[in-house]
Amino acid sequence: MRRLLTVLLAPLLALLPAPLATDAAQARPQRQVTYDHWSLMLDGRRVVLQAAEFHYFRLPSPPLWRDVLEKFKAAGFNAVSLYFSWAYHSPRQGVYDFTGVRDLDLLLRTAAETGLRRRPARLGQDGARPRPQQRARLP
Repeated sequence: MRRLLTVLLAPLLALLPAPLATDAAQARPQRQVTYDHWSLMLDGRRVVLQAAEFHYFRLPSPPLWRDVLEKFKAAGFNAVSLYFSWAYHSPRQGVYDFTGVRDLDLLLRTAAETGLRRRPARLGQDGARPRPQQRARLP
């Protein structure tokens, strides 16, 4: 009896996650990103990124981040390039702080809400890139 239930229920249980995965895929449509010699193309449309640099750690007031990003958009930029200063988020080894003025999730959400693209990631994180090792630039 147990074997019969296993044989009958296993295919049904295997089908349960499929609608959930389908719903998630439909909720967030995938964009096709390609490029040629001249520019990036998103979903077949040519996009030239014109980015402004924003050092969020030099403006330690999250409510003002939106104002600066909106000014970038109003000035004609369509993207923002961000340096992430890991020394700012990890004051000592093994200690990490991503809250308050160090809230990267808030920064990336705010940039997206203003309509700015974040600079494409080289290391796989949304908009992140390691900053140059210039000691004068440490916050």
